[in-house]
Formats: sequence, C-alpha cells, structure tokens
Amino acid sequence: MWCLASYTQDGSPVARLGIAALVRQHAENKHTTNNPENDTNRNNRYRPRQTKKDNDWRLGTCNVRTLLEPARVGILARELRKAKVEVAAIQEVRWPKTGEREFRAVDPTAGTSFKYHIYYSGGDRAGRGVGFVLLGNQMKRVIRWRPINDRLCVLRIKGRFFNYSLINVYAPTNDKTDDVKEEFYELLEKTYGECPQHDIKIVIGDTNAHVGREEFFRPVISRESLHSTTNENGLRLVNFAAARGMAICSTHFARLNIRKHTWRHPNGEACSQIDHMLIDGRHFSDVIDVRSFRGPNIDSDHYLVVGKIRARLSNVFKSRSARKIHLDIQRLSAEGVAAEYTRKVDRRVGGPAGEDLNEQWKHILDAVSETAREVIGMTTGTTRSGWFDAECLEVTKEKNRAYANTLVAANRVTRQMREKYREARAAEKRLHRRKKREHYDRVLAEAENCFTRHDTRSFYRTIDGIRNRTVPVPAMCNYREGNLITDKSQVARRWKQHFEVMLNGEEGRRVVEGNRIEIGEDGQAVDPPTLDEVKNACKELKKQQSRWEGQLTGRTFHQIILRVWSEEQLPTDWLEGLICPIYKKGHRLECSNYRGITLLNSAYKILSRILFQRLRPLQEAFVGEYQCGFRVGRSTTDQMFTLRQILDKFREHNRQTHHLFIDFRAAYDTCDARRFHIMRQDSGRIFGRVCDGRWSEAR
Repeated sequence: MWCLASYTQDGSPVARLGIAALVRQHAENKHTTNNPENDTNRNNRYRPRQTKKDNDWRLGTCNVRTLLEPARVGILARELRKAKVEVAAIQEVRWPKTGEREFRAVDPTAGTSFKYHIYYSGGDRAGRGVGFVLLGNQMKRVIRWRPINDRLCVLRIKGRFFNYSLINVYAPTNDKTDDVKEEFYELLEKTYGECPQHDIKIVIGDTNAHVGREEFFRPVISRESLHSTTNENGLRLVNFAAARGMAICSTHFARLNIRKHTWRHPNGEACSQIDHMLIDGRHFSDVIDVRSFRGPNIDSDHYLVVGKIRARLSNVFKSRSARKIHLDIQRLSAEGVAAEYTRKVDRRVGGPAGEDLNEQWKHILDAVSETAREVIGMTTGTTRSGWFDAECLEVTKEKNRAYANTLVAANRVTRQMREKYREARAAEKRLHRRKKREHYDRVLAEAENCFTRHDTRSFYRTIDGIRNRTVPVPAMCNYREGNLITDKSQVARRWKQHFEVMLNGEEGRRVVEGNRIEIGEDGQAVDPPTLDEVKNACKELKKQQSRWEGQLTGRTFHQIILRVWSEEQLPTDWLEGLICPIYKKGHRLECSNYRGITLLNSAYKILSRILFQRLRPLQEAFVGEYQCGFRVGRSTTDQMFTLRQILDKFREHNRQTHHLFIDFRAAYDTCDARRFHIMRQDSGRIFGRVCDGRWSEAR
C-alpha cells in the first residue's frame, strides 16, 4: 500500500498515513481553512457517526412509474428487501381507489418467501397514485393509515418515545400551472398540520424540485446538493421546510454525484436530484445518511433513494405459533382408503367410553382423529405454483446485468449498451406475458376438468386461486375512535367486542342473566331423535364433513345425541364456533363493514339439522304470508315475480306506484332479548329449550 509522510508546519514528522486517510485529512483541512464561516451555527447541524446500531432502520422512496405490469410488485419487493429497506414511499402506483393489500413474494430458486404490505392512495381512475411498502417488523408498527388523494398519503408508525408521521408526496412538475402547485402545497400544509404535534414528521417522495446550494437558505439546505441553484419548485419546497423548521436531509451528506442522482433523462445522459427527504429540525440528528442506489432495477427512470434513520423504535415481540397441519382428505377418494378408514374407526369407537358426556365425546373425537392421521395422513404443505418461475427469474437477472453495465460505463454508455438493455427488458416482458398466459390456460383447463367431474370444491378452489382481485385478510382494524390497530392481541379484542355487541346487542347479556325464565313441563310427549333422523341429517351435510359407511359409527353418534337430548346439555366442544369476518362494503378497516359466518362443529350440525326439521312445521303457525325466504316451496324469486307483475299491470293501466325500500342492516344478527323470551315462553317446551342456549360469548 502506498504511504506518505505527514509533517507539521515546522517540519517535524507526526505520522505515516495511507493515501486514502491523507486525502480525507486534506479535504477536512481545506474546508476548515477556506471556509471560516463553517464554525457558525447555521452550517453545523450535528450528524452522528456511522456506527451500526440495532435500532437503525431504512426509509426509502422511489417513483415506480406503474405497478400494473406483470410481476412488477414482486420485483419491487425483492429489490427493497435486497437493499434492506423496511419502509418505502412509492409514487405513480396507478392503482385506482384506496386500500391496503398483503402479498407474498416467492423466490423460485431458493423456495423461500416473505410477506409485505402495500398501502395505496389513488384516484377514481388508474393514474398517478402514491403508497407505502412495508416489510419485516415494520408491518406490525403501523398505527394509522390515512389516504389523502392521488398525490398525498400519511402513514403513522409506532416509536418508543416519539411516533413517526411519514408524509408521501408526489408534487406537480415544474411545467404545471401555479394554481396546481399552490393547491398541492396548501393541501400539504394542511396535512402536515393535522399530524400529531409530538410526532417526528418526515416528508418524503418525488418533489420534482431542484434544490441548490445557496448560502441564504441555510441551515434548511446545505452545500452538498447536486444542483448549484434552486428552481421554482425548489423555492416552494424550501419555503415549506423553512416555515416549519424542517431540514432537507438529501442536501446535507457528502456523496459522489452519482450517489445524488435520483432521476435519469430518457436519453440516458442528463441526471438530476428531484426526490428528497425532509425531517423536523429538532430530530435532524436521527438521520444518519441519505443517498441514492442505482443498482435496484424496477424499470423506472428514478433511482431508489434511501435514508438511514437511528431512532428509538418500539419493540416488536414475534410469537411463534404452532404450524397448522391439515388432513389429506383427498386420499379418501382412492380405492380402499375409505373402507380401511371406516373399519378402523368402528373398531376404536366400539371401545369403552367415559361416563361423563364430555369424556364420551372426547373418546369419539380421539378415535376419529387418530385413525385419520394413521390412514389418511397429513398434507405436506401447499406450494405456490405461480407463473413466476426460475426461467422468469433468470431473464430478470439478465436484464439487471445489462442495466448494471450501463451504470458501470457511466458517461461512456454506447448505443450498443443501451440497445442491449432495451432488448433484455423487452425479452423479460415478453416472457412474463407468455408465462402468465400459459399459467392461466393450465388453471382454466384444470377448472374445466373439475367441473366435468362434478368436483365443485376443487372447481371453486381453482377459480379462487386465479382471481385478479386481492381480498386482504382483516389483520388490522380501527378502534371506534378511528386509530389503527396492528397488534394481534388488540385486533382480537376489538373483533371480540364487535361480535359480542352484534350477536347479543348492547343490553342482551344483562337481560338474559338478570331475567332468566324457568320453563316448566307442558305435558307434551316429545320423542327423542331416531337413528333414521341421524342418518338423514348426516346425508344433508357437505361431502367433505362426514362419511357414514360404518353402521357402528352411526349408532355411536345416535347414542351421544340421545344423551344430549335427555340431559339437555351439550359437550363443551359443541359450544365453540370459529367466526370468520366476511367483507361486505365500505372501508375495510371498519369492523361494522363485515358480517360474521360461524363455523360450527360438524357433529353439532347433525343435532341442529334434526332440531330444524322438527321446528319447521311450527314456524308456519306464526310466520306471515309476507315471508318467502327460508320456507319450503316459497322462494324470494316468487316475491320478485309478483312485484314485477304488479308494476307491469300498473304501467299498462297508467296507474301510479310508490316504492319504499328498507335496508335492514345486520337484520338477522341481533335479536331483541325481551321479545325473544316472551316468544320462547309461548311456543312450547321444545322451542323454549332450544332457544335457552342461544346467547353467544366471543373470546
């Protein structure tokens, strides 16, 4: 290594330094000697040293141009993960409306995958649009998501001492009219003012502004900007930052010019710095570094800009849950498997059972479960067979290599290099479109085969797998006050509170516990369920829920139902149900916009079917003629036909009609407790006993 001797001013040697260290020392001396004003407060913002800490995290921004092309979302997530970016503000998403989606990116070669969330805010049509991409633990730190329009959105992240309000901006270009620019900055000022006062506010995104190195604007800006002068959009941005005591961080860190480029001209020669990150001045020391990365290739003319932030983030505890293992029920259709399963279940169920009702049910459940694991087996896990395979990954890598060659050459990029990159990019898009089309053809052929075999379950599962629309799982929700909840335990408590109120009403529990009515004997003899009733109820269940080839199993379930009938008690497992929220309409984070479907125990459904068949004749006595749904031989389409005939006849005779439409919101979810008690008291012993355990308790 080359070394040079360093001497003091009087000529005495002090040390032997490497060439790199000497250059750094010379640069520091140059700044100190030639710029005496450097010692003033306006130019000396404190910047912490570059030491790695556990609480460092990376915030990035990039104008992706579009996310509508095939595989563009997955490529973006992989590039962000490679750059170790946990939160990224993206512009020009081009997704209509607003919402949040959960995706899973798969590596075809390694067989691994990871989840990530995208929050997006767009307009009525697929144009512009902004959003955030969250990876890793940051997905669990989201407090609130607030879409503004297709140029602004706000994401609030939880911190230990200060929370973060991230404002994603997509400012108008410099050639837009002043009215458009003033409208945007007025809305930005309003959005900034609506953020909580004690939050660390960061404005990041595509500002379309050239910020210079003018001495007059310091300390809002610094001398490390790419441009020497500030343009019109830059003046608006500097004025916005100065009025709120913010600093434009992207102008404070010394980097090579190629690390300051954020946008490349289509001709590939001119570059500029128009993507910036602003932070409150009092928290400027939290920003360790801001630079652009030219390596991540997202098929955009913008580079990825990343800021490293050191802050006190809240701790996220990741609990490991047990892996769900499912039975391979498809093996029951194989030859001999169903017969063997039935034979072994009959032998095990025929053993001694407990005296208690719960013990008897547990004996049956253990026998069925052990036999199923032994004969049917467990599934090895579902592998995602998407269209993005190893060949697609290889052609993407080839495009990235051609892109990297243009970066290495810098200003010596030849026409051949540009043409090679353009050809590689076109080849990637052609392959992606072909792979996606072939994948859809295979899936549709499989769905048609399932439909021909009358395999309805596999048919709908195949169709659901290729639907374009993404149905996000309700992994987060809002409090009644509107704050976003992301913690799993808090989300579960919020859903519990919602369904308790929906199923039982605001006063339902207190009425039942305080005014319970004792039901006496009315002298009517009620025959217990017969074996034929049990078998008929089993036949009405879905194909995947029961198989009744064994007579002993049928007799065993008949015995436990007789015991339930005589003791008027249910096994504990029969009292539990899994509530699945189904989205209906409105905002997806509001619990009131979901309807719950309860998945009950399959054995309990047998008893409920028997009760339903016995209660059906009783309903004809008090249900009016207006009710057509849920009745034998009278469908809702009959009422629609009658209404249509009335309208046609009135129109024919030139008579006026008046329409009244009533939308019962959650009509069958909550019942009036007092009226229900009166109804069950007047309807006989059977109906009263059935309704006595109607009340639900969510947990």
